[in-house]
Amino acid sequence: MMLSLIVTTFKRPALLPRALRSAFRQRLSAGDQLEIIVSDDDPEGSGLQSLSTVQSEYATTIAVKYIKRAEGPGGVAASRNRALNAVGGEWIAFLDDDDCLVEDALLQLLEYARANRATFCAGNYIRVYEDLQGATLRQILHQLHWSNFDQLLIGNQFPMGAFIIHRNQARIPFNTNLRTHEDWLFLLDNLQDATIAILDKPVLEVHQVLDASLSGHQQIRLPLFH
Repeated sequence: MMLSLIVTTFKRPALLPRALRSAFRQRLSAGDQLEIIVSDDDPEGSGLQSLSTVQSEYATTIAVKYIKRAEGPGGVAASRNRALNAVGGEWIAFLDDDDCLVEDALLQLLEYARANRATFCAGNYIRVYEDLQGATLRQILHQLHWSNFDQLLIGNQFPMGAFIIHRNQARIPFNTNLRTHEDWLFLLDNLQDATIAILDKPVLEVHQVLDASLSGHQQIRLPLFH
């Protein structure tokens, strides 16, 4: 069985290596395989050097695919859709280039999904606040509390990177007409008939810049795409 991890990036050479290292450190059970698909929304391919550098650091048999936007619309939705068309796995995970998977995140999500015969499995996440130099200022654990699908109509509590979804469950692609909230609509479109399991362990670090030099310690979530 294969799990495909989609890493989306756009002109983030300083941040992408951290995300990629967290991906290459992932383990799966014996008999399972991981493939990493880097979807670069930069037509100039600025993410390729980071991928090559990080990949050379690991003696691994992980399959790697690199997809560069050559033509057509840009944006995170289109970038994820290009990668979805290339996945070879039965399960799919996502990771933004400024976030990190925790150790064994994919292993734990996959095992918990199997144990509960789920087609979608999500875990808790840690919001990491950093200064402009990347030093950690504080961390907050966010625990998921799930009851039913109606809860998703109120708001999206599943960050990209904090879940895996079975390929057969991800039937509707990301809406490329949206500049924001495309991830929320993706889940609304695809989870109505899903069997959902919630793992009570953190699986993702969501990194957020907090500039202490600004009034009120203003939080700055760096934009993922143009």
